[in-house]
This record gives sequence, structure tokens and C-alpha cells, in this order.
Amino acid sequence: MLRKIKKNIVFWGLLCCFGSIAQQIDSSSQASICNRQNDVVLPLEIQQFILEEDSLALVSKFIRNTYKINQDTLCAIKGYQLFLKRGINENNLKIQHSCHSRLGFIYYNLSEYQQSISYYYQALKTAKNQRHTKNIINNNSQLGSIFFDLGDLDNASVFYTNAKELIKKSDTLYSPAKKTEKQLTLVLNIANVKTRLKRYEEALFEIENAKVLLAKLSKEKTGKYKNAHLSMLLNKSFCELELDQFDTSGKTIEDGINLATTYKFKSFIGDFYVNKGLLYYKKDELEKAKQYFEKGLSIFNTYESKKFSNYLMANYNLAKCLFDLKKEKEALKLLEINFEQVNGISNVHNIDKMYELAIHIAENSNDTIKQLMLRKNLNKIQKIKTNDQLKARDIIQKNDFQTHKNQINTIKTKNKQNTTIKNFFISISVVLIITLVISFLLYRRNTISNKKRFEEILLKLHETEIRKEEKTKSKVLEPELSIKDDQVIEILQKLEKLENSDFFIQKDCNLYSTAKKIGTNTSYLSKALNEYKKQSFVEYLNNIRIDYVLKRLKNDSKFRAYTITAISEEIGYKSPNTFTKAFRKKTNLTPSYYIKQFNKEEDMDTSNS
Repeated sequence: MLRKIKKNIVFWGLLCCFGSIAQQIDSSSQASICNRQNDVVLPLEIQQFILEEDSLALVSKFIRNTYKINQDTLCAIKGYQLFLKRGINENNLKIQHSCHSRLGFIYYNLSEYQQSISYYYQALKTAKNQRHTKNIINNNSQLGSIFFDLGDLDNASVFYTNAKELIKKSDTLYSPAKKTEKQLTLVLNIANVKTRLKRYEEALFEIENAKVLLAKLSKEKTGKYKNAHLSMLLNKSFCELELDQFDTSGKTIEDGINLATTYKFKSFIGDFYVNKGLLYYKKDELEKAKQYFEKGLSIFNTYESKKFSNYLMANYNLAKCLFDLKKEKEALKLLEINFEQVNGISNVHNIDKMYELAIHIAENSNDTIKQLMLRKNLNKIQKIKTNDQLKARDIIQKNDFQTHKNQINTIKTKNKQNTTIKNFFISISVVLIITLVISFLLYRRNTISNKKRFEEILLKLHETEIRKEEKTKSKVLEPELSIKDDQVIEILQKLEKLENSDFFIQKDCNLYSTAKKIGTNTSYLSKALNEYKKQSFVEYLNNIRIDYVLKRLKNDSKFRAYTITAISEEIGYKSPNTFTKAFRKKTNLTPSYYIKQFNKEEDMDTSNS
């Protein structure tokens, strides 16, 4: 008993000491807290208490009170970080999980999302190592909320769904009522994600699930979830609006207003007024829409701190309405109020659309300076948002990589095969690098070679067109034949005329039909081609078709937009493979490469002009 009293005296004495430190440190600014972490050093007696006190619960309570009672964020962070080191040194997973979760919570409240994700993700991995399902569920849910705030809806959906599935599978983990409460929260969160992703039907499905879960709770419990009930109706009415279910949405909005009035949740009445404004806006009843947007805003002015994002969205919706009513100056003024309120915060819902509308208004009024300023701010916010999302994702990937790396190091130590494993990985890396270099060089050589072939084909096409104009009968060679020379000349002349008639691109073109077309037989035609052109009829036909397609692709941009199958059918081939093979044989290029080169050159010509 005396020992317990002594411990309590020490505990409260240290807490008072912590309180006096807190007063000396200016922690009014969240930004300054994060920037000044390295400047804070805990007193030696407090460090010893955290590292050596037998009662872990007392240490945990001490640091928690430092944060909650003394409101000293910096000292609480340092305390948890020191306690975490103890947990790692003692291989105590319970301490590790508690510290990671608490630090994640503190950084989340500071809007330091990357730090928060890092700690919560470590907590999740520790919970998995412990096989502590409740903690796994909680950490998944917490990570879902952070990613939702960051606008990374895919990751938010993954973590929320993980938590939802785990709760669904756990029959003994919670009491039936507690399980229902947990499921309700997650289902509503998933519905919000689906809504943001514009998957309104899926969102409504989740909302119907939420209604079923809400109905399972006792009246006493239902009262506890008034906020959830109203949020559900608000989301439902919005999804119905987006699906153009105006009558259904109108009824849901009225139900929401009545329920919010019964519960005396005036801020929610403002939300439903905004949705009613959206209803009239979609019906193109702009004056009525404007009235309800203004009604909602008048309520939010009282509850601005509680409904910050709702206030911004109401302002944005009213600005859209005023813009359509040709009151562009008023619309721009509302948007500028939003930009001042946001003050550089990147993860505000629809902030991009707000800036786009403001830019559009500035364009209409030919205000170039304002356009540039707005675009600059939009680019800055988009860059911050993208970087925040990428950093958040990188944290998870890096944590996974670090876990994998630690496992490899453990295996190396246990098996005492450091050199062998190292050499193995070096060899693999060298082989991969050499392979990549060779592949790149081959690719580069092929690219240059293909480019050269392409240019040669273009030159040849140009020369052929010139020669065609100058061509005369005297250019026809006359070797000895078993048929009369004048017959041969006549066959070749008729063939040339037939080439110009595009007969050869028809599917029914063959040796027999061609001979018939020029008034000879297949034997004479074959001999003329073999002895004068040194080609079989099939080779001759392929050459003519490929020459035709080369010329047409060069001159006809619409033809270049055809698929390879369509092109092959257009010039008489029954199979795209046969066409590609013939094309490649004549040009050493694929049709797709040839087309891409033309499109590239055309794009370059357009940009240069």
C-alpha cells in the first residue's frame, strides 16, 4: 500500500514537472510543434521514469495525461518516442503497438498525415505480429480515415474494406451490439468513399446496409448514433440527386430536415438545405437553388468551426448558381472567401473545381493578372496534393520493403552466409544491368535502323511518282520468250493500266481473274511476269498492294487511323497476318511502326507551324 502511494506521489510530481515545462514551451502553433521537435529534451528524471518504471500502465498513463491534461504535444511526442525505444529494446510488442498508435493519433490531429500514416502502419504491422484482431481492425480503420482526408480514395477504400471484412468474420471478438456499431461506422465510411468516387449506386447499396445495421441497434443505442443517422440520410439524398432521382431525393431531404429538427442538430439542417439547393439547381430553378444555398450558409456561419468543409462546399455551390445567373462578380467574391479560408490547405474536397470556376470567371472578364494568379495557386495546391498522396503511398511501400530487408538480414545472420548471398545478389544485379544495357543498345540500333528504312521508303515513293510520269514503252525490257514479243508488250501494258484502276486491291483478284481481265490466259501471264519482272504472280500482287498501301498511308491521314485488320481488308487481304508478313518482307518494317512514324512527323509539322 505504501509503495502504491509512493508511486502515485512520484507520478503526480513528474506530471506537475511536465506541466511547468509545457508552460515554458510555446506550443500554440501546430507548425512550430513539428519544426521544434528536435529542440526538446526531456529532463533526466522523466527519461529514467519512462525507461525504468516497472508499471508500464503508469508510464502510459503519465504520457497520455501529458498530452490530454497538460496539453503539451511536444513532450508527449518525445515521451512516446522514448517509451517506444524501450518497447523495441525489451521486444515488448504491446508497448510498441500502443506508442505507434498514440503517435499516429497525435500527428493526425496535427494534420501531419505522412508521419501519422507511418506510425499507424507500424502499429498495424505490430498488431498483425501479435495476431491482435481488434487492433488490426482499428488501425485499418484509422489509416482509411487518413487516406480519405488526403483524397487518396483507392487506399481509403482498401483499408476500410479490410476492417469491414475482419469484423464480419469475427463472431466472438465483440458483443453483438458492439459488432453492429463497428460495422455501421465502417459501412458509412465506405459509402462516403464510394460517393467521392462517383459510384453512387454502390454508395446507395452501402447506405441500405447501414440502415439495416442501424435498425438492429436498440433505441438507446440508436440515440447514440443520431449523427450517423443524419449523415446517412445526407449522403443518400446526394447520391439520389446525382442519379437524377429527384423525387426520391426530395423526400430524403425532407426526412433529414425533420429528423435534424427533432434531434436539434441545427448544423445538419444547413447541410440538408444545401442539398435542397442542389436539387433545384439540377432542375434549373436557379433562384430557388440560390435561396436554399443562402439558407444553409446562414446556419454554417454559426457552426463554421464544426462544419468547415460543408461551409466551403455551400459557398462553392452558391458561386456556381450565381455564375449561371450571370452574377459573376458575386460568384468570384464567394470563391475568393473560400481560398482565404483554405489558406493553402490542399486536401479540401473539390478545391480544384473551385479554382477552375474562378479562372473561368477571370477569363470572361479578360482579367489576365487574376487568371495567372489563380492558375499559379491551383498548380501549387495540385502539386502539394499529389506529393502528399505519393509520399503517403511511399511510406507503406518503404515500410514493406524495410520489413522484407530485415527478414533477409535475419536469415543472413542465422545462416552465416553473408558473403555468398551478397555475391549472389551482386551477380544477379550485374547480369540484369548487362541485359538491360544490351537490350537498350539493340533497341537503339533497331530504332535508328527502322528510321533509316522509313526515310528510304519515303524517298523511293517520291522517286517512283516521278518515274511514273516519265515512263514510256521504251523502258520495257524484251528478253527472249516462247510467246511473241508484241503479245508480251500488250500484256504488260494492259497490266500497267489495270494497276492504276485499283483492281489489285479487290479480294477476288487472282491469277485467273487478272488474265481474264486483260484478255489473255494464265500461262502467258505467268510467263510474262516470270521472265520480264522476275516474279511469280503472288509476289507481283503483294508488291503492288504494298506499294499502294505505302502511298495511301503517306497521303491519307484518315486511312492511317484504321486498324491493321481494317487496312488489310481494304487492300484485298483475307488475313491481317498475311498483310503484315508481306509488308515486312518488302519494307523490313511493321505497318504499325510505319503509321506511327507518319503520325509523329505530322504532329511535329503541326507544332512547328
